Amino acid sequence: MGLFFLTTEAGGREQQAQVEAALLAGGFLTAWRHHEGELRISLCRKLNGGGGLLVKGDNGDFAIATGTLIYRGQTGTAALKSFLDAFAPGETLWRGTQGIWSAVLRKEGRVYLVNDQLNSDKIYCDAGQRVFSNSFIALCEAGKAGAGSVDDQGSYEYVWNGAAFGTKTFFSGIRSLPNNTVAVVDGGNTKLLHIGHGYRLEPMPRGIPPDSVAEACNAKLKRLFSIYSAKWPRNVRSALSGGYDSRLLLALLLDSGMQPALFVYGNTEARDVQVAKEICTGEGLAISHIDKQRHAPAPVDAFRGIIDANVIAFDGWKYDGLFDGGIDLADRLARSKNGAPLMNGSVGEVFRNFFYLRDTPYSIRQLVHTFYSRYSPKACTARFDRDAYEETVVADIAHAIGAPARGLLPRQAIEMVYPLFRGRYWTARDAAINQRFGTALYPFLEPTIFDGTWNIPFGLKNLGRLEARMIARLAPRLAQYPSDYGFAFSSDPPWRYRATMEINNWRPAALRKFSYRLQHRQPQHRPYYLQRAYLSKVIDTGFPYMRRLFNIRWLHEAEAFNRVCTIEYLCQRYGVG
Repeated sequence: MGLFFLTTEAGGREQQAQVEAALLAGGFLTAWRHHEGELRISLCRKLNGGGGLLVKGDNGDFAIATGTLIYRGQTGTAALKSFLDAFAPGETLWRGTQGIWSAVLRKEGRVYLVNDQLNSDKIYCDAGQRVFSNSFIALCEAGKAGAGSVDDQGSYEYVWNGAAFGTKTFFSGIRSLPNNTVAVVDGGNTKLLHIGHGYRLEPMPRGIPPDSVAEACNAKLKRLFSIYSAKWPRNVRSALSGGYDSRLLLALLLDSGMQPALFVYGNTEARDVQVAKEICTGEGLAISHIDKQRHAPAPVDAFRGIIDANVIAFDGWKYDGLFDGGIDLADRLARSKNGAPLMNGSVGEVFRNFFYLRDTPYSIRQLVHTFYSRYSPKACTARFDRDAYEETVVADIAHAIGAPARGLLPRQAIEMVYPLFRGRYWTARDAAINQRFGTALYPFLEPTIFDGTWNIPFGLKNLGRLEARMIARLAPRLAQYPSDYGFAFSSDPPWRYRATMEINNWRPAALRKFSYRLQHRQPQHRPYYLQRAYLSKVIDTGFPYMRRLFNIRWLHEAEAFNRVCTIEYLCQRYGVG
């Protein structure tokens, strides 16, 4: 299934009809409805027409699921039935689960709303906790007068980072459920149950042989891919580039006996395209080349219809902004056609030193200066408080990894931030969107895979040594092909590359916080669909909402400007206060 909508409001019937109509206009067909007192539930299929995940038990029990639920190696209705039978809202709730999904279960008279362990497929609710959906846009359609006002912090986080953190959205009246939380609807009352996570720091001894670490990581992945291969043995759509993660995916796909349908993005001269084609030629694999830049610009008179379609299909927002020429929507629809599943290698960076930091303790504030200070104070109005903004991000990171917000943390704790914070909010957004188009598999985003990767010695993570070794042990020939980095993964990186990375790792956090401002001192070229002639077809280009938060003329980065346009469009569409 693609998404669900649940309401316990007194006027739920009209609310349900309004939401279903908006979703239907965007291609989401309603597959199932439930009405019980003031409780109303709608379940919609994915945009490729797939879905139908509904099971019924004894005494009126039932369960519906969206996304891709895997439970104890099972998929589909078998997985959902077993999950319903075993369900109990306690510490073992997520044991045996994998995939990115949300579920609504009625068991023993109570209704439970639960999603995947990482909280990738967010469940949104209104301020009164009476309306719920794993679709942000469904909440907007359900309560056009109840979205509240613009949330300053949520808006700033999205514009500067591509995602809002914690439970925030752009609107004060819409929030997502906290991490590790189950919502329980009992009659007209809702309560939230918090279930703690069990992630622990247990640094590995430095003397463990590198091959043993690589084998242990591969073993976990091979168990997961044995499940994938049983359900999806062929035609899994997977991108191939010149980097580590897509190469590791290909090695795992071939090792498990799967027959993928590979593709590569970029123009003919792009290094990614050249490397991917060389690999496929050498290994006798077919690959599709997709160059999004070759498409002609959309007619200006059709632009309003493109953005109105995007807002439903992409659930209101995506990390790079809602505004484009319609190519992204067409591409994602084509990828999921005929039920083809998608596999994505995001978060494979858990096997590398993603933040480019030395092996020494850091504070969360130092990490924020290193990676989450991508903002331009000059482009913000007086409503932007730099210290308050950073303190809120620090608090959200600390909560996500279960660590104190003050003081130095072990380097391993900082490594937890990548999957439990960046993966949970930035990567997970794209993963949740792809689940609405069809089946989407994100193996490296699985807690069973990334759990404990923060304990791996940093000597192995640096320079991609561990991931290269993992690839070489799975598929030695694949490791011998060139990469975007200028060397094959079967050989040691050249000294120039090693020196550059070492210098990068030693850059002080206090200096890194200024990188974004220096890089975007001058206006960046904006694509045609961000020009006034196009924007004026969709929004008031005076930016009546966002000019309260941003000095629009100083927004030099095209993606940041796109995200400002996205929030402005949503505010104007839904009449936010």
